[in-house]
Amino acid sequence: MAAAVACSQTPGATPVSAAAFDVASVKPSVSPSGGGSLRWGPASVSARNVTLRRLVLQAYGLEQYYQILGGPAWSSADRYDVDAKAASAVAPDQLRQMLRALLSERFRLVTHREERQVSGYALVVGKKGPKVYHPGDARNPATNPAHAQRLPVTMKNLAAYVAKMWDQPVVDETGLEGVYEVVLSWPEERDPDVTENMRRALEPEGLELEARSRVPVEYLVIDRASKPAPNP
Repeated sequence: MAAAVACSQTPGATPVSAAAFDVASVKPSVSPSGGGSLRWGPASVSARNVTLRRLVLQAYGLEQYYQILGGPAWSSADRYDVDAKAASAVAPDQLRQMLRALLSERFRLVTHREERQVSGYALVVGKKGPKVYHPGDARNPATNPAHAQRLPVTMKNLAAYVAKMWDQPVVDETGLEGVYEVVLSWPEERDPDVTENMRRALEPEGLELEARSRVPVEYLVIDRASKPAPNP
């Protein structure tokens, strides 16, 4: 049985629960492929040919790799296979805590969070007002094109989704509260300019992206990490 540990943190960081997986294995991957996979929950984590940074991204619920700073060079190069099982199904947040504890135990991972101001974009309401609807509200059929993606989201989550797709920092400045059903309309042939694609997708919903010289972005800093010892 894997030992119950608390994830190491620098002062000021949020402590992690001592809950641990019932059984856990971490070993270097022997896969010749450059791709990797990570299967998640409700009682297990199974990763194949993934880097420590990929595991950190999942364990801390981050959206983008650029949110992870620091760490040794091998953390984004060396690949590992991970199999971890809990005694029973747990909530997603608890599963992340257990994965953090495992990374602390096997990789001696020490991290801290910090917010930085960087250049990015703000998701805002367009000049003609919002055209988003709450789930269940009637929509004009013209707003449901064939090449569309329907998302029931808060504006904060939509900003995070756009940031992930676009690989740019995006914050919500719409002032719209609650959950909305957003329809992102994509052209059959997308423009090579990713910015133009995002603009066209958001415009029918009355939403726009505005450049900002400074937006707040939360980062996770890897203070220390060691290559894992062989499984006991």
